[in-house]
Formats: sequence, structure tokens, C-alpha cells
Amino acid sequence: HMGAADAVARRYGVPVLAHPWTARALVGKVKVDQEIADGATLDLGVAPHGAAWRLEAIHTPGHAPGHLCFYESTYRLLFVGDMASTMSSVVITPPEGDITEYLESLQRLRTLPARLLLPAHGSVSSRPQAVLDECVNHRRKREEQLVQALTAGPRRVTDLAQELYRGAPAAVMPYAEKQVLAGLLKLRREERAIEAEEGQDPLWRLRPSAPSATTPR
Repeated sequence: HMGAADAVARRYGVPVLAHPWTARALVGKVKVDQEIADGATLDLGVAPHGAAWRLEAIHTPGHAPGHLCFYESTYRLLFVGDMASTMSSVVITPPEGDITEYLESLQRLRTLPARLLLPAHGSVSSRPQAVLDECVNHRRKREEQLVQALTAGPRRVTDLAQELYRGAPAAVMPYAEKQVLAGLLKLRREERAIEAEEGQDPLWRLRPSAPSATTPR
């Protein structure tokens, strides 16, 4: 979501801030005026109730390595960007996207005493913890489906996507394949699945001793 960053910065006379990873990725594309890391605070001036208020940056990799969320403690507002949506599930696209990191980031956000959750996609929610829990539960369900599909024997990403996302529009299938691959990479990291052969679309299979499912960390 950086396509209009330069235009917005020029029109409103504001600087472009980004996490160091994102700043490196945007070299030659968007001029980043300042890097902002985990725990940094942004002064918002005077709040409606008359006191100073600020945003705290929270580094939440998973959807993207340099993804940042922001928490405002006075009104307990949690700006989650692309970490959660009240419209649909979040796309995890390897290699930048990582389901293990995504789940860990969700758990970190879950600990904040937020009153409102403000996503980049979808409406504001007054159920922050419930929305975050739904994101975790969705990933748990998808992982269980993936493991179950692999119990029949070695499968390719394309075949797994066709089975797990049966009935989805053709335009959605490239994203479905990326979700399947992200899930397989998580299972491989946990030594629960391996690539049975090499190539652009290799066969994947469960390790013989792999459990049927696990609770995401």
C-alpha cells in the first residue's frame, strides 16, 4: 500500500516513515524520511480531552517483514493495518509473508488492552481480542485441513489448493496457492512436512512421525 505515498506526502506536507526493512525495500521507489522501529512513539499533539497523546509503534512481521501496528493508550485504539481484517482473512505470501511470525505477532497484539480495533480493510471493531482470536482460529483450521489433505499421500501445492479452496473463483486461486505454500513452509519449519522432490512445484508429504495437527504458537 505504498503506491500513493509520495503524492500524499507532497500534498499534505508530511514525512514518510517506515520500518527499517520496509525502508530498504522502498529504495528507488518511495523516499522514506525517517525510519521507525518497534517501541518508537509518535507525538500526536493535544488530544480531544486536552492532554498529550501519542502512538506506540509495534513491529508485527508475518504479513510483511516490516509491518507495523500502532497502539494509542489513552483511548486504547489499536491500528492493525494488514494484520487483521473484518472483511476477510489476511493473505500470507512467502517469502515476505510467514505464518509462524504472523501468529506470534497476533499473540502479541492480543495482550494489549485495546478498546477498538482499526484495520486497513473493513470496519472498526469494538471486539479487538475476539477479532484477533478469530484470525488465529482461522489459521488453525486451515492448518488442520492441510495436514488432513497430506495424510492421503504426497501432494503438490496446486492440487492442495484446488482441494482446500474448492469452489473459489479462478481469480482467487493464485492467492490460495500462496496460502497453501505458506502453510507447508510452517510445517517444514516444525519438521512436520518435507518436500518429496525438487522443482518449481514439488511434491510435499508429511513426515512419518508428524502429529495430525498442532496449536499455532
